[in-house]
Amino acid sequence: MKWDAGHRSYRLAAEPWRFAIPAGGEPVETATIARDGSGRWWIVYNYRRKMWARTVRNTAGDDWTEPIAVSEQLASQDDICAVAAMPGGVGVIWSDQDHEAVYFRRHSNEAAPESWEAIEIAEQGGKTADDHINLTVAGDGTLYAATKNSVDRIDQPQQVLRVRDPRGKWSNYPYALLTREHQPTRPIVQLLGDPARLYLLHTVGLRGRRPPHSIIVVQAADPKRPGRIGAARTLIDGGTAVNNVTGSKAPLPQQGPWIVLASDAGGNVYEARLDGSRLG
Repeated sequence: MKWDAGHRSYRLAAEPWRFAIPAGGEPVETATIARDGSGRWWIVYNYRRKMWARTVRNTAGDDWTEPIAVSEQLASQDDICAVAAMPGGVGVIWSDQDHEAVYFRRHSNEAAPESWEAIEIAEQGGKTADDHINLTVAGDGTLYAATKNSVDRIDQPQQVLRVRDPRGKWSNYPYALLTREHQPTRPIVQLLGDPARLYLLHTVGLRGRRPPHSIIVVQAADPKRPGRIGAARTLIDGGTAVNNVTGSKAPLPQQGPWIVLASDAGGNVYEARLDGSRLG
């Protein structure tokens, strides 16, 4: 889909865009899109247990490459990937539950589409991988990834904030405990404000409730000290099973207001504001 400013709505993109992902055969669970600093679009997706990228050879978007393998070994059928624009290129992160790892690979604007840098290991072992991933990137190139793990034990963190600094060093900060009452899932990360703050948002299922009931919570952190993650505060409680919080990838006003959305199984959409000083 492509935004049509004249009609103020989304419309199907031109024909070359519509077939950027293979049709038929095994399903593609997720696909994400980003545009690098040279104006080149990238789409990455999982297909047949590997992670693939396609890009355009021109800014018009009418000449797509064939699929390019980003991963080198087979992951689980359940695993996914995500792409984000970074200074000088793009970065792709993916989960690999079969090898209990989270991997990352960068592509430079100057390189040919098939020429990717070496695979990096964000973390491996301890059931650190699961298929929930969301990214944001700071102006200096620091990448923040909100991910889920597969620990699934009471009183153990269910999510991990992964940080790659501009030199390529990874740090991993577990958060969001699984308890007998609360089940965290579907994390996202937003970097907002001046001075910037990290906002970690996710669903919390209220276990044992009938009918099912879940809420959206937010935790704040200082990007310079990302391991110090604040306590969770309820952001959205619709009295039902609210899930899948999402935010903007576009540049936002430095001082807000900032909008996040979530939805429920009945098709209702919930809006909440983050303004850096209060929750609404």
